[in-house]
Amino acid sequence: MFRLRHVGILAAFVVTGVAALPPISRLHYQTAPYDRSPADRRLRAFDESHPQCALWTDWHKLCSRTGPNGASYCRLDRQHTVAPSQPFCAISLDEQQRETAAERSSRQRFSKMWLQKDCQNCSPVRIYQPDRPFGGAQLSQVEHPQCAVWRLEYPIKFNNVRVNECSEDGRPDLPSCRSAALQRLKQDAPFVCSEAVQPDVCGKARGQPYGPENHEIIPLGSSRRGSPVWGFHCNRKNQ
Repeated sequence: MFRLRHVGILAAFVVTGVAALPPISRLHYQTAPYDRSPADRRLRAFDESHPQCALWTDWHKLCSRTGPNGASYCRLDRQHTVAPSQPFCAISLDEQQRETAAERSSRQRFSKMWLQKDCQNCSPVRIYQPDRPFGGAQLSQVEHPQCAVWRLEYPIKFNNVRVNECSEDGRPDLPSCRSAALQRLKQDAPFVCSEAVQPDVCGKARGQPYGPENHEIIPLGSSRRGSPVWGFHCNRKNQ
């Protein structure tokens, strides 16, 4: 069962209205932002050697080919700054892709194996920490310049109407994703992009390859086949 946290925040949001934050400048988003640090050199090398990888990270930056003309775009989770580790492919377009031991070890950061004590025949599952980089529980972890509307886990009241989305582009019928309440909101299920600014930016862009009704990948835990990070990415390789 999934619960919406910080109900008081949403109550304040409904009663007092939108306390808008200054809009994030498009300069906040960069394409191919690899610098000359050793960590970014590793990210660039991984990018070039894994063309079928749609979403990759070293836990410090999360990258995808969603910039102009399929350029690499990376972002930070400024609420969760951690030291980079070995880059790994979080979501691959190639089912046959294999990862090295170092990549697998990096993927398994912020997680532990859990075995249900009252189930002798159950296999252990890997559980990821809820408060990890790019977990998707907060908007600041998923923001992307190509997403216009983000879907919430549960509806909220806005102008006396229940809505389950927020807008990045100032739509009068939706609350602003820039509002202080929604920026502070933490969900149990990750935010999902329900409308892209340019749907054909890379064939077909997706907030995640699974729909919002699928709870296989959640901050509270993850299947062993699932991605530990949540990010906007291309659903197929650019031609």
